[in-house]
Amino acid sequence: MKTNHTPSSTKPKAHAPSIETSTTTQDASLRPSQAYRFRKLIAAVAALQRELDPQDVVTALERPELALHASRLPDSVLEMLAALADENDGMVAGIPLDASAIREAIAYGAASRPFEQALEALKTRARDEAHRRRLAVVEPCMAAYLALPGFSRSAQGKHLADRARAMRAAVAGPSRKGRKRKAPASLVAAPSATTKPHKSTTTDSPHWQALATPLPCNCWG
Repeated sequence: MKTNHTPSSTKPKAHAPSIETSTTTQDASLRPSQAYRFRKLIAAVAALQRELDPQDVVTALERPELALHASRLPDSVLEMLAALADENDGMVAGIPLDASAIREAIAYGAASRPFEQALEALKTRARDEAHRRRLAVVEPCMAAYLALPGFSRSAQGKHLADRARAMRAAVAGPSRKGRKRKAPASLVAAPSATTKPHKSTTTDSPHWQALATPLPCNCWG
């Protein structure tokens, strides 16, 4: 078996987690046809994920900032700047611009939007179907759950008392004993008039505010 060795000076390329490894299916509770269908769909989506192969994995914290900065200029302005770059040997106001890269980024975004919408529709459809099937069994189960405590106090159902208590505990969630109580407003010290407000050196700076302020324009038109 061949092994690939990454040079110590080269940072390994990060890859997005595969849907095949992050998804578990209770095949034992599904009919064979259903289990096969889901495995086939998961494999197809995983293949698409590998085909996209993003250069870097974007974290949940980075994603909003990435989208905000990427949408600061609409496509129409990018097109005009690309045209200026073509007319001036790749220079606009003394700044080098790659007209081909600009147009490729616009085309990629336009082509990916229908794909994103199709995946979103598929996700919604799968979730709705799961909720519909779950509701069909939850309604009779809820009736049994509500009747079980009273039934477990009878001679016929006393052997189910422990299970009834376990179910109620699961529905109630974690115990509140370990949670800290919120201090009354009267005990919270008010800020002193002489206290100077803390001045942030990052997000409150004029430079950051300029980056974080979206332009009032149609970013896709």
